[in-house]
Parts: sequence; C-alpha cells; structure tokens
Amino acid sequence: MKYIDFFLILFLKILTVRSTRVKGTWNTADDFFFFLLKFGFQKTDLHNPDSSGFVYGNITTDNQKFVKSATFIIVDYDNFFEYYKSYKYNKLSKNKEKLCSQMFSKFSIGKCDDNYLKNINYISEIPCPKERLCENSGDVSNLVRGSQFSYQIKDYQYPRYWYASFAACYRNAVTCTWHHLTNNVKIEYDIFFVNENPNKSSFNPFVYQFSFDKQDTVEFYLLFFVIYALLVPVQMYAVTHQNHPVTKLFTGSLFLEFFGVSFNLFSSFKFALDGQGFPRIAIIGDVLDILSRTEIDIVEEIDEYQTWPGYLILLLRVVIIIWFLLELRNTMKYEHNKRKLNFFLHFGASALVWFIYLPIVALISLMMSSLWRYKLLFGITYAADCLAYCIMTHLLWPTRSEQYFLLANSLDSGGDELDVFNEAPHILNNYVPSSPALSDSGQYLKLIDLNHYS
Repeated sequence: MKYIDFFLILFLKILTVRSTRVKGTWNTADDFFFFLLKFGFQKTDLHNPDSSGFVYGNITTDNQKFVKSATFIIVDYDNFFEYYKSYKYNKLSKNKEKLCSQMFSKFSIGKCDDNYLKNINYISEIPCPKERLCENSGDVSNLVRGSQFSYQIKDYQYPRYWYASFAACYRNAVTCTWHHLTNNVKIEYDIFFVNENPNKSSFNPFVYQFSFDKQDTVEFYLLFFVIYALLVPVQMYAVTHQNHPVTKLFTGSLFLEFFGVSFNLFSSFKFALDGQGFPRIAIIGDVLDILSRTEIDIVEEIDEYQTWPGYLILLLRVVIIIWFLLELRNTMKYEHNKRKLNFFLHFGASALVWFIYLPIVALISLMMSSLWRYKLLFGITYAADCLAYCIMTHLLWPTRSEQYFLLANSLDSGGDELDVFNEAPHILNNYVPSSPALSDSGQYLKLIDLNHYS
C-alpha cells in the first residue's frame, strides 16, 4: 500500500507545480482554449492601495501580418465559472463559432464601440504589437517598465482566486459578436501575477510572488529547517552509540525529512525572488518528504480538485491504523517485560494520534475556503511530523532504548543473541518449572558451581 500511495502522491505533486511567472508559447490552432494560471489575490487594504494585486507582462508574435486577434481574459471565480463551463461541456464540438459565442455571452453586454473591451478591464485582444502597448493595457499610471499591459486587481471585501486564460476567439468590432480564430498563430507570452505594487520597492518578498493560499509557507519551511538542523546532529550522536536496525531506519527517515525541507526551502527562497523557483528541486524535496514518512500525507496537494487519489490515501491510512492497533495488541499480549510494555504504551499512544490526525483535519478542512485550506493542512502536517521525530528521538535515546530494544554497542561481547532468545515470547510464556524444588535445585547447582571456581 505504501508504494501505491507514493506513486499517487508523486503524480499529484507534478500535476500541481505552478509559478506566478508564466512564460511560454501558445499555438492557436493546437489549443482552442489555453489555461494559464489560478492565482489568489489578497484583500486590498483601504488605507494602502499598493496592497492590491497586479498582473503585467508581454504577449507578442513574430507574425507581423496577423490581423485578427485572439483573447486574453482574467476574471474572478464567479465570471470564470460560466465562461469555463461553456467550454468544458462543448469542447468536443466542431462548431467553434458557436462555442466562442457561448463562452463570451456573459461579457457581450454594453455599448458596441472601440471602447467596448476597454470598459471590461481584464479582457484584452492579443497579441500586442511588438514594442508597443496592448489595445487594453490597463491604467497607464500603473504600467511596469518593459511591460505592454498592467492590470490592477482590487478587492476590498476578501481574498479571492482569479483565473487567467487564452481563447482562440475574436470580437467583430462592428457587430460585437464573437467568432472563432481559424489562423494558426504562435503567440509568445511572459506574464507576472503578484500581490502588492511592483512599482514600489518596499514590498514584502515573502508575500509578493506568492498566491494568497501559499503566503507564509517560506517562514514555515525556515522554522522546520532550523528545528531539523538541531535535531539531526543530536540523532547522529545517538545512532553512533547504538547498533540496532530500528534506530538506523529512524535516522535515515529523519535525514530524508531534513533534506526534503531543505530543498523546499531553497526553492521557496528562489521563488520569492523570481516567481518561478526551482520546480525540479521542489519536486525532489516533496519526494524525499514522501519517502521519509511511514504513511504519506498528500491531502494538502489536492485541495483544489478533491480527486479520488486523496480519498484513497485517507482510506489506506485508516486501514493502516486498524492494522497497527491489531499488531500492537498482539505484541503486547506476548510481552511480559514491564519496561517494554511501558514503551509500547507510550509509542502506541503517540503513533495513534499521529495516524488519526490527518483524516480528522482533512474532514474539517473541507468545510473551509480553499484559500485557507492549504496553509492549515501544510502547517498541521509538518508540525505533527516534526513533533513525531522529536518524540521518537527521545524514546530511542541510548540511555532509554537499551531498556527495551537490547541495543548493542561496540563493547558488547556477543551475548545479545542469547539474551534475545531468553526473552522471546514463546520462552517467556511457555516456560514453567516442573516444581519449586527443581527450580531451587537449579539455583543451588549454580551456587555450587560458583563456589567451585572461587
């Protein structure tokens, strides 16, 4: 089951890699509809207009003979829902003319003149003329140097997701009707999505490039990096004074978690600088984080679309909880060493809390806005993992673990195998002396033997 979890998680990790700077090319004949990005813009402070979101960049083509335009559209969820629904349910239709009309019917209102699209702030004809502003470039006072357009996203009520996309449709300037663009045009784009005014130098780097739902994650990574940086050398000291597969496995898991957090922190810092980061390094960090866990937490990566892999992971986790409890019960049933029983009780209670917290938090998070859900799951899962590593480091410390694991050190003479055999469950539970006298005689013979060599 662990390997099934791994591949499901890895697939979703790769699927959800995004950046606030989107750059590439779009062929209108290959993709009728091209989705760019979903980005969370923060609430605009009434006393600080520079706290609003901005979208700016360049959209051009090398085809100078291109006459008809495609469309670049940025809208909030309410407007995007109707627009995208029309495309989703009719995308297989061969009648693209009708499809264009259906998709943009919500926006086909108002006076039909040259200012029609300019009055709809975030719908623009593309591509823009090279080295010139777009037809709908936004407020000229907000233009970022080197950009052909700049749109200011203001929302004084609450944070909100906005959606950006291209569509191979154009508007007839005379009739204001929408039509399918049949020409094959290669359009190059380089677009930034940011929170706070890019023309100001005083923006917060840990907020500026990040979608609202991903803000503050750098601070989280930095906090856990510091904790693991202190915990790793402590565990390295512990493992050098022990010789047991359990402690070696735990140390390896701790190293994977530490490197995973380190890679994600490094990529996040780079992302704060350029809005792209190192996607491949971030994926490596996620994979190391996955490998470090006994059971894998990925609900935080599927909050946007809640697909069946997320529910399957939660179901597998519940199954493992039941299996863990049954195995713990059987282990304690055949164990009579009080120190080991005490360890199993503490370990079982801690592990049960760790296992069960994710399904509970996942159910609670479903009732929250997705703008807050990621940070809730991110913070709780990383905090729970970090706490688990700290507890296990304490439980497996050399002065404690030798009481219940029979951990060997370099000075042991090789008698561990006999000690382990003598404490095996079938010996402890099945050995019954034939009589008290026989048991006493055995002690008497040992005493005679000791006196003989004294």
